[in-house]
Formats: sequence, C-alpha cells, structure tokens
Amino acid sequence: MTTPEPASAPRRIGLVEDHLDAMRSALCGFFRPHPDLELVAAASTVPELLAQTDRLDLVILDLQGLPDKSTPRKNIKALKSAGIENILVYTSRDRRYLVQEAGKAGVLGVVMKTDSEATVVEAIRLAADGQPAPSVDWAAALDADRELIPQLTPREREVLAMYASGDTAKDIAAQLYLAPETVRKYVMKIKDKYTEVGLEIHKKSEMRRIARRDGYIDE
Repeated sequence: MTTPEPASAPRRIGLVEDHLDAMRSALCGFFRPHPDLELVAAASTVPELLAQTDRLDLVILDLQGLPDKSTPRKNIKALKSAGIENILVYTSRDRRYLVQEAGKAGVLGVVMKTDSEATVVEAIRLAADGQPAPSVDWAAALDADRELIPQLTPREREVLAMYASGDTAKDIAAQLYLAPETVRKYVMKIKDKYTEVGLEIHKKSEMRRIARRDGYIDE
C-alpha cells in the first residue's frame, strides 16, 4: 500500500497596510476557501511586521499612507534585506510614480483593492511562488520609462500636488513653512524635469493635466 504524500504547507503571507483591521479581515475571507494560503502576520509598517516574523513566502505591501511615512523603495529594501524576496503591491489608488518606484525596486506585481477576489487570490498565489503577477497596472510600471515620468523628489511631488490642485505659491509657502520664492523655484524645477523628458509645461492647466495623468492628484 502506497503512503499518501503529506499536503504541502500553506504559503505564509504577511500584510503591511494602513487600514489594518479591515484589510486583514478581507484577506482572511479571501483565503478561507484556499487552504494553501495563510495570513500569518500583519502590521501597519514594515519594521512592525519584521518584528513579528521574517519567515514569509510573500509580503503584500500597501504603497502609501503608512503611519511611518515610509516610501515603497525603503520598504522593499528592508524586506529584501530581511530575506523576503517575494513582494506584491496591493493599493487602492493608481499612483503611477509610486507604481514605477515599486517596479524598479523589484516587486513581483501590482493589484488594486478594487480588483475581484479571484484576481487578487491568483496574483497572491503566483507571487508567493516567486512568479510575476501580471496586470494592467503592473504593465504600466514595467513600461514606465516610456511613459515620460520624471524622477521628482518627495518635496517636488508635494509642491506639484498642491500647485496642480489650485494652491498659489503663497498658499503652498504658508502650509509648508517655505518662502514663496522657494516654492516658485520648486515649480520651475518641476517644469524643467518634465521638459527634459519632452513634456513642456506652459500653463497651470497643463500642469494639472499632467499631475492627474501621473497620479499626483485625483481625477
């Protein structure tokens, strides 16, 4: 009589998310019909997750809004330094510059929180096995260099979002504790960076359109 092979251990999944309770509950619900997937650790920041365990087959990482204000690049580097190579971005907003940053840092895929349960589960299973999880958003990240998105500093992103939303240089200066002339220099630097990739900005309406396109402000 042949002894049946033992079932393989579930894939150990970690979650880093700002809306922790809601997302943990949602993922546990997603995983219930799939015994090969198990959420074993969840935290609001990467350091908190790693304090729980680094024995994970996959980390599902939110792109923004984490309480420690960390960047995708910093978080991905910390996870990889801890020996966690499989990382999947799971986010609620299409922030193209963040998706681009995550793509360059080496994540396996990008899924949206608006995607179907089946799509999310399939992406998680693929990424947990070290395979790319293709999607429209992920394709956009891989193609980012041809999408003409210049590399802006965090402060430049902040100024661009505020300026494109309608704030004046004086408004931005008051909110960021800067001189109005400093804000104007940031705006000129942003315009110069877009010019370098072939997109000249002459009007505030053009900056608003580009900021929407690149995900710095909402539609």
